[in-house]
Amino acid sequence: MKAMLLRRLTNLEQDRSPLALEEVPDLTPEADEILVRVSVCGVCHTELDEIEGRTAPPRLPVVLGHQVVGRIEGRGEEAHALGWKPVVEVLRSLAPGGRLVINAIRKENTDRDYLLKLDYPAHLWLEKEIKSVANVTRRDVAEFLQLAAEIPIRPEVEEFPLEDANRALYELKVRKTRGAKVLRTG
Repeated sequence: MKAMLLRRLTNLEQDRSPLALEEVPDLTPEADEILVRVSVCGVCHTELDEIEGRTAPPRLPVVLGHQVVGRIEGRGEEAHALGWKPVVEVLRSLAPGGRLVINAIRKENTDRDYLLKLDYPAHLWLEKEIKSVANVTRRDVAEFLQLAAEIPIRPEVEEFPLEDANRALYELKVRKTRGAKVLRTG
């Protein structure tokens, strides 16, 4: 599979191409993991912080990206089957791959033990807070979507092909952006 790899920390104003499009081996999920084929990945300041060393990745090379939408391609024998499209947050990549937290409206008691095991500074990159959407109901979502259509909320999204990740990151750094930037992998 193709991925954009970061091999060195750098300043984006001096080095506008820190990522290289490379072929990386396909992954096989471990017993308690799922494999997600990423179709879209958000571009945000977290990647800038990683590239420029403010929150340096634990090792290089690394595949950056933590706001992704994709399809479940496989799962280990101990991983629960999920019937919805996952929205994923990657915490602390291993190149390629990483620890994943699935954000979904459906939460179960089995999640509780895993959440209680999280070590705040080690696992959450010193984020300021954790918010749960466990109490959001289907009705809440339906009411929000109806209100969003009435207002109307029109999100602005600029889409880039994966190989243009360096340009998307630089434009974010110099604030040449309106709305969200996303990379499309296929």
